[in-house]
Amino acid sequence: MRRLYYYYDGHKSATVYYCDRNARFGNGVGGGSRTTGSDGPWYENVPIPPIAYAKSALKEDGNGLNEGSCRRQLREYLDGLANGSLWATQMYDASAKQPYGVIDGQTRHLGSFDQCYRLDARLANNDRVQGRYCLVDYKYEQLHTLSSFRKKLDFDFDPNESAWEAIKERGDFRRIKRYMLQMALCVPAACSAEDVEQALQSPYQDFAAKNNLKVKVTVEPKNCQAYREEPEVGTGTIVYCTLVGTIVALVAMGSLYDSTISTDEERIRSSRGRQLLLCFSAQRNLRTIFEVSYKHRGLDTIHLLRFISMCLVLIGHRMMQYYLNTVVNERYLELTFNVPSFVMVHNGTIIVDGFFAIGGLLTCYGLLYQFDKTKRMNFFGLLFIRVLRLTPAYALLIFFNIYVFPHIGSGPHWQSKIGLEAENCASTWWANLLYVNNYLTMERLCVFQSWYLSVDFHCYLVSIFCIYAFWKCPRKIGYSLLGIATFISAAGPFYLTYVHRIQPIFIGFPFLNGLSMDPYFLNYYVKSHLRMTAYLVGVIAGAMLYDFETDPSKASWRISKRWSQILFILLVVVLGLTSQALGYQYYNPNSNPSSLEMALYASLHRGTFAASFCAVVLLIAVGDGLDLHYNFLTPGWAQPLGRLTYSVFLTHNIIQSYQAATVRSARTFSIHNSVWDFIPDVFYSFSLALLIAIGIEGPFRRMEKCFIMRQDGKSKRNTTLTKHGTERVKVKKID
Repeated sequence: MRRLYYYYDGHKSATVYYCDRNARFGNGVGGGSRTTGSDGPWYENVPIPPIAYAKSALKEDGNGLNEGSCRRQLREYLDGLANGSLWATQMYDASAKQPYGVIDGQTRHLGSFDQCYRLDARLANNDRVQGRYCLVDYKYEQLHTLSSFRKKLDFDFDPNESAWEAIKERGDFRRIKRYMLQMALCVPAACSAEDVEQALQSPYQDFAAKNNLKVKVTVEPKNCQAYREEPEVGTGTIVYCTLVGTIVALVAMGSLYDSTISTDEERIRSSRGRQLLLCFSAQRNLRTIFEVSYKHRGLDTIHLLRFISMCLVLIGHRMMQYYLNTVVNERYLELTFNVPSFVMVHNGTIIVDGFFAIGGLLTCYGLLYQFDKTKRMNFFGLLFIRVLRLTPAYALLIFFNIYVFPHIGSGPHWQSKIGLEAENCASTWWANLLYVNNYLTMERLCVFQSWYLSVDFHCYLVSIFCIYAFWKCPRKIGYSLLGIATFISAAGPFYLTYVHRIQPIFIGFPFLNGLSMDPYFLNYYVKSHLRMTAYLVGVIAGAMLYDFETDPSKASWRISKRWSQILFILLVVVLGLTSQALGYQYYNPNSNPSSLEMALYASLHRGTFAASFCAVVLLIAVGDGLDLHYNFLTPGWAQPLGRLTYSVFLTHNIIQSYQAATVRSARTFSIHNSVWDFIPDVFYSFSLALLIAIGIEGPFRRMEKCFIMRQDGKSKRNTTLTKHGTERVKVKKID
């Protein structure tokens, strides 16, 4: 069974290994009490990478590098360092010499990136030496341990015990892998990642053999960067920038032309070409974005729910950066798992189910309106409109990652993050744009949050048929069908969790270097058939809301003031917080939940949280005595910001990834710093989203209305008859 799941295997504590209390980190580590050997204490013999790799590469015993430019420049490097030459000293100075702060969780040591990356020296012999900045990975393991015992896992250690006890995970998934270090090394650009890895093997193998250790040294090619190898601007980049420039020009021309039109009649008489140009008018798109037009008491609240949920997503993804990047005090991140209230952060992925619920509610409400109006289902038309709404801005982001993003920065993690994602997008963009990436290409992540769009798209396709069946059948049968579909969607996670004892929620951040390494994320978290429950709960809520407004027998039905307030507290506050807080035990490796408990939580927590979101809309719409709640949930600023959340969802990772890839030094985790990071995240993300809404989203929405959807010139739905011959009341159309 995978390590990711093992702490649920029916025990109260994990099996851990310990050394004799007299053992020390050096000679005899893990098995004896000696602290010195023939070569002195361990701390006097730890290899210094910028010297060890050069000396090892120049060995003549067959373990050194073959003759070539790398070996020649390393010889010049050692000579220059001995003579105090600036360029050699600069190369040495830019490298990390020894790790520090490991006990507190600082496992990445970045040296001086720019000092190495920009190094370019012409030597006296006319040889040119440039710098290559490498991040070298070291994995330390003990060769022997004495015995094992079982006890409660925590973050406290006896200061008189072996240091290994504070370094090993001890079976605790919450702990950072302190035995896996990453240290910067500056080498001549003539040396490759393979050369560096080969040269470092010998000195660390010698050190390990003397100290009862096994040390594995690896250098990923993506973590070895030289300035001369930066990607060149290609044809694709030029084409992309030309396209963006064309869009900017269309916005400018559309805005200028719009300023010459004084009446709507003149606009209507315009030719098709001029109407198309008007779709790009910045004035019109800005008016659409900033217009505050609350018209539906229940659905009006969705704008604030979207904005708050998106802010929580920004916070959650910012927290991911602390886990996946260089941090001074990772121990404080670990300690947050002991704080029950922090489950709102650690289990924050449940917020996504609130978005699914809103999507399902709006889809059902809108489709029922359309089916009643047209008396038929145009599946391909609905599919085309959905693709048109989602894809333009999404495609712009994907090709930005491929053609532009790799050229606009540098940093210790630039190639391993931005460069790698550009390569992934270049090979898998088709899967993203066909919305099948969550099943086919998740091991090559392109826009890591894009899995949500694929799941939402699949849920939308399934819901079209469910809602059509609901509309065609008598209501009792229709609600039964929706209930059965929801039950089936929840049964999948229940079965998999109960039978295979899979973790019920996402817990992977503390011990991951990337999401593509987490089997739960790849095989369960992003799969549409396992995430459909929340969406279908939203569909049921949308059907109820629509029926309350259009069924004459229910149109005048209201929930009393007292019960509205009680239900609001129970369904919105208590249900929402409880569905999230019950996940706390799964972040505690000492807990021993039964398979049934885990399966029930896996199958129900997403749907119950989605129900708490839907309850806001339903209770405000059909309940009395909630005027204060309605006024609080519908501030004037929420509607414009709510309209921008899709673009924020697409673009916010660009901002966060850029910062993570260009950071030159370790950061410090604190609540203050998390909040301080969140403020510019919101500002920059919504500012960038506004530009996309003006240039991409707004124009395509207008083209959809002008050239695709048939317009009857009315903003409200006409009175129609149901298939049973009953007159329905008027319902405002919701876009």
